[in-house]
Amino acid sequence: MARILDVQSCLLQRVRLRDDGVHDRVIAAALRNETWRRLARGVYVEASRFGSWTPDEQHLARALAVNISATSVRPVFSHMTAAILLGLPGYGMHRERVHVTLMGSRHTHSSRDIVRHQAAIEPAVVVEIGGLLCTSLSRTLRDVARLASAEQSVVTLDAGVRRAVALAPRRDAAEAESQWQAVLREELAAMPGERGVAWARRRLAFADSRSESVAESLSRLQLRRLGYEVELQVGVPAPSGSMYRVDFALVGKRTLGEVDGDAKYTDDRLRGRRTPEEVVLAEKRREDWIRGATGCGLVRWGFSESRSARLLGARLRAFSVPPP
Repeated sequence: MARILDVQSCLLQRVRLRDDGVHDRVIAAALRNETWRRLARGVYVEASRFGSWTPDEQHLARALAVNISATSVRPVFSHMTAAILLGLPGYGMHRERVHVTLMGSRHTHSSRDIVRHQAAIEPAVVVEIGGLLCTSLSRTLRDVARLASAEQSVVTLDAGVRRAVALAPRRDAAEAESQWQAVLREELAAMPGERGVAWARRRLAFADSRSESVAESLSRLQLRRLGYEVELQVGVPAPSGSMYRVDFALVGKRTLGEVDGDAKYTDDRLRGRRTPEEVVLAEKRREDWIRGATGCGLVRWGFSESRSARLLGARLRAFSVPPP
């Protein structure tokens, strides 16, 4: 909710600009010299601010602009746009058009900026977030599983199932995840003949709440494409008596794998009071202990490798861990 309000506060509306005495010539000049960016009819944002946002935030801004510019029926945002409104992570959102779903039999036309879907949506699966209407979590995950790309699906479904498990009134995460996926499968069974249902069943079966980041979800997808069998969040007893967690174990390879982002070393919020050098030293001690305690090799890779089966495969081959 706070993220929606923060982004919305940065949007410039033509109607309000006129009320403040800003002439259309000024708006046209700002668009022409690219100091402002047009998001939808009569809705703009400073180009520098738009450029500072993440792709997910940029998509959110475009959805807000579509909502502001709607002239009759309030749009119901769906698919990947609903996922962003619900606070789930996206992937490749700088290229993604805003998705809305229209109810009824009217003819729908998509445009360069908006994908308009036509479907029956029960009121029970529509929620309001920050003044915008969007499909519920379960409906959104079904739609993403059916129609989004493989990368978008794994990122969003992992996060969505993780949230559903966290909200479930059960202590057993595995049981909660199994129950949630069973509900989604039942809902898909009620959609015979709909586009992408077979895809959705496979993608929902692959979703795993134990993937804790976009990079982990993408890495899991690439590892499957390469033919590796993996275990997730493998525990290794630490010298302090606690437990280290390793992202992946490559089954049958005596190799552990971890995907690292730069934020671990550069983001003050993640480092706490430690310097980057202290974080690197702590990681080295942890890695040495894991290797010694397990007798396994440990391969690290970054976000760029997680996005590409080719690059991740090359990384693993360089460490003498070729695909099966």
